[in-house]
Amino acid sequence: MAQLQCFGFLVVLSLVVNIATHSWVERLYVTKKGDLIEPSGYPRGNVLRTSSFRDEDMTYRLPPAGRSEIWQSDLACKVSQMTYNQTAGSPSLHAHPNDTVILLYQENGHVTKIADDPGHTSSGIIAVFGTLHSLPTDTLQYLTLSKDDGGQYELLKVANVRPWVAGHPA
Repeated sequence: MAQLQCFGFLVVLSLVVNIATHSWVERLYVTKKGDLIEPSGYPRGNVLRTSSFRDEDMTYRLPPAGRSEIWQSDLACKVSQMTYNQTAGSPSLHAHPNDTVILLYQENGHVTKIADDPGHTSSGIIAVFGTLHSLPTDTLQYLTLSKDDGGQYELLKVANVRPWVAGHPA
């Protein structure tokens, strides 16, 4: 049984106008024949939706506000998700090889209200990457470089790349 880690699936949402990424998976499920199989799993460092919850608690943006490009030093995981820490009541997902995994996001308007988001003509692209060998020091650029260019490409798997369509994500 493979245990999905925070970086087990790094979700990257690339918007068309500027290259920008966003990682914010709230819950994961294994599916069989279209049915969600319990128990669900959660990302490392999950923040429960209590009365004090803020979107920023679970959102990791690349590049950060004030920048329009991703730097070599930009880490692949949010600081709160770099170590193998599961929040009480938010266990990691357990999946077997070849299982289908569904990633669930909380909609906050940037997908279904594109007209209200100046500069964006679509909801973006979802790219799902995975590795079982993540390190807290991993950067997005390092993980996506080929081995010939100094990266660790043989450890990184691209699980899926699809346009984001409201109600039917990757």
